[in-house]
Amino acid sequence: MSSLDVLICVVYLLFSLGLGITISWRQSRKGSDTEYFLAGRTMKSLPVGISVMVTAFSAINYLAIPSEVVNHGLYVTMAFPMFVIVAIPILLWFIPFFHKRKQLSAYAFLEDTFDRKVRLLAAGMFIFIQLSWMALILYASGKMLGLLSGISQSNLIILIACTSVIYVAVGGLRAVIWTDLLQFLIIIGSILAMLGITMSSGLGDLSANLLDQGFLQPYVPGDAGVFEFDPAMRMSFWSVVTGTFFMFLVRYGADQAVLQRYAAIPTLEATRKMFLVNITAVLVCLITLAVFGLSLVHFAAESGLSGKPGLVVLSKLLKQLPDGLTGLVTAGLLAATMSSIDSGINAVTMTLRTDFRQSGLSKTSTRILQRFIWNFIVGAVVVSLSFIILNFFSQNSIFSLIASVVNALGGPLLIVVIAGMLAPKYKCTPNAVFYAGLGGFIFSIACVTLVIGLSLHFYIVVNVLVSAALLCIFEFAFAGAARYVQKPSL
Repeated sequence: MSSLDVLICVVYLLFSLGLGITISWRQSRKGSDTEYFLAGRTMKSLPVGISVMVTAFSAINYLAIPSEVVNHGLYVTMAFPMFVIVAIPILLWFIPFFHKRKQLSAYAFLEDTFDRKVRLLAAGMFIFIQLSWMALILYASGKMLGLLSGISQSNLIILIACTSVIYVAVGGLRAVIWTDLLQFLIIIGSILAMLGITMSSGLGDLSANLLDQGFLQPYVPGDAGVFEFDPAMRMSFWSVVTGTFFMFLVRYGADQAVLQRYAAIPTLEATRKMFLVNITAVLVCLITLAVFGLSLVHFAAESGLSGKPGLVVLSKLLKQLPDGLTGLVTAGLLAATMSSIDSGINAVTMTLRTDFRQSGLSKTSTRILQRFIWNFIVGAVVVSLSFIILNFFSQNSIFSLIASVVNALGGPLLIVVIAGMLAPKYKCTPNAVFYAGLGGFIFSIACVTLVIGLSLHFYIVVNVLVSAALLCIFEFAFAGAARYVQKPSL
């Protein structure tokens, strides 16, 4: 990297830190937990919608989507319309349900509906999933940033985590949301810049090469094979549609990092508007990344890299970028990483404080030192898990890890949350929900680690169905036992 590239990255990092410190100073008189974790419930739709988008849009999307297109064509884009489909239950059911509660913890209602152990189970599952997600993000971004900068992957993982911890600790959710808006602009700018470089040879040559090499499948020419119901097929229409539906439902309907944003907006109408902003931003970014992936195929052909893995082609392109643009792309990777890490740290810290350490809202100001300690502990765990991935799972595909492992573990959490939302009309016994959630989570871990060869997106489908089946079985058992105990003796 040139001096100009380094300067761009340093300015970005310092600006992020400065923004967090500035927001902390301006909000120092409102230092309650509500201000720190929910931004005082005064945020507008646009910044929160963008923040939700970049929370889920990590360096994994930044790297995995174009790499997936280079490796397998446009099959991954079959998932994109599911954002629109999943918006229906989110807008009509989940957002009204969580918005009206205005609670710090999204899982507090589970204690009111069932009992404390169900709430703690849901919070524990979320923390496990979120820590794994953040660790994978740090690993993926550290790998690519290391190739760009020459800095060791281990040092980059620590640097990114420390920067995120500091500005989240001092600024809270408000700092997270406003830095997310900055990061969105950097992400979009860097993607468009790389897209412009790779498409400089002309659209005519690009489309002809893609069609000849079959990278426009399953659309042109059409691939009827994607409609076969084969559980072992890497990506079929059925696995992508059902799997991504449940993945997105978990993300927008059971993930504390997202549900936290619903409570940060003052009105239900504004919250729904925020979600539409989020969906629009997500689709714009994902479609742009898919197009960038197609342009990478063209770049690979011109560079003699046809047939090489997507990350190899992307790495080759990044090394050829001119001074300044390399810094912008590096800053884009940093932004894509930190946007997820900062939200994850804030959400996990809040879950630990509200679900495990205390139940209610704090009426007194929480000191910055206490916040920093909590955030530092969470950050240290994430860094440690990232090093485990670096040393033991570095040969696995990033896209495969995220689709078949991390996303798939959210199935039992979704079932527990939905069971709570259905009460009191269809209220299950607390023990049935607890043991179904626990059993489903144990099964999910075993499934993603022991079952080999299943379609990437079918893992979460299987985990959701098994968790739902366990809930029915345990409810029948516990409800039947309760009726037997209550039955008067003759």
